[in-house]
Amino acid sequence: MADTPHSDNTPDKPSEVGLPERPRRSKGPFVALGVVLVAALVAITVVLTGGESDDSASGNTTIRIGTT
Repeated sequence: MADTPHSDNTPDKPSEVGLPERPRRSKGPFVALGVVLVAALVAITVVLTGGESDDSASGNTTIRIGTT
């Protein structure tokens, strides 16, 4: 019985065994999201730390609100 070829319906090629290959997802959206998050963090940091003037030393604070 050891000389009989695959009588138990097993495939001859190893590539036919197992699950099909998963489709690969694009990394583009994740890279774009990362770039947007880094740009937003840089912008927030610049706005919060870059606008200091002599008015803050005297106790006067000017708040400017703008829309586009």
